[in-house]
Amino acid sequence: MKVVKHKVRLPTSCHDNILLHSAQGKLKNLWRNQIAAQITELLVALNAQTKQADMLKMRLKKVQLTLNITSCILMINPDVTVPNKMLNNHAYNMARKAHDYLFKFHPLTESEEWNIPIISPNMRDFIYKQAPELQKKDKELIIRKAATLSIHRILQLLNYDASNTVTCQQICDFNRRQARGRTLKWFVTLLSLVQQSPQLKDFCKISVESVNSESKSGMDREFLINLQAIKMTKKVPSTDGRKKEFVYTQQDHTLVIGQINKKNQSGKHTMQYWTTNVDDQRDDNGVIIIQRCSSCALNDKRVNKGSHGCYFNRNHSDLACINRISSCKNIPNTKSIKDVLEIRNCPEKQYIPEWIPGLIQIHDYDTALIQNTLLNKEAVI
Repeated sequence: MKVVKHKVRLPTSCHDNILLHSAQGKLKNLWRNQIAAQITELLVALNAQTKQADMLKMRLKKVQLTLNITSCILMINPDVTVPNKMLNNHAYNMARKAHDYLFKFHPLTESEEWNIPIISPNMRDFIYKQAPELQKKDKELIIRKAATLSIHRILQLLNYDASNTVTCQQICDFNRRQARGRTLKWFVTLLSLVQQSPQLKDFCKISVESVNSESKSGMDREFLINLQAIKMTKKVPSTDGRKKEFVYTQQDHTLVIGQINKKNQSGKHTMQYWTTNVDDQRDDNGVIIIQRCSSCALNDKRVNKGSHGCYFNRNHSDLACINRISSCKNIPNTKSIKDVLEIRNCPEKQYIPEWIPGLIQIHDYDTALIQNTLLNKEAVI
């Protein structure tokens, strides 16, 4: 550098950036040349139709899920990727370095390969907007911990009718993980932020028009249905007549909970109705409290001819088992349910069209830093 400075008649004490700037000296040091070569190799490898490209994309998608990013990690804001370091992931480190040097990736074709479909604020945007008083490291901790439990959408923390938040135990059951000890502090903080945000219910409102438009009930009514709530796998009762499982079903879009009393060979099971109290009682952990019903309108006199208890028949296919239920201490004929109960119908299988990979284009702010050509001979601009 001293020789170059002497040739251009500059003092040796002047800063090297004067010569390295693309608009002045247009020189490159070894570091910038290495950065340009690494980013170029990453770009060419991503656009190649090879197994190497698939492996790079899988490693990038793994980091995308770890950082709880719902869109393409290559096109995310550099403020997200640059501060977050990852070990043993060369593809992400190169993409992070490209973001640090103000490179921008753009797909040449529309592709939904990297996106996670959501209809509500994602976890990252919600945390940064709802909790400005928290430090950045605490926000990133909540975001990453939520990603480990597959929580990418904020509506996943509400139940199917948006009436209450789910518990940590229910989240662990959904991920088939064992919950031990007390509820984690970051999860308590996250639930408090959700409970302090009433506008989330606006994403769950749907309007339903009645068939009879002349009556008052024929007016449009709004229901709260959370389409992105955690959907537990439903398990039908077994055919073993000795097992008396607790099950739930629906009647007139209302949740009905009961215990199987008798299993008939015709496919209809006799179940005893267990009801929640008027106030929809829940314990400190948010689980549902049910009590044995003495008698109500659901009682079928053809099944129960006596005056005590409430029994009725239901088809075997309409019932779903309750996995986690326990007795309440010091309260007879009372149970607590810790499962996520819902009455949504399972959606039909959707046809997923074959994905056509799209090339990734990169815009370079400093054209003297990197010049690249894609495999299909299309120059990068």
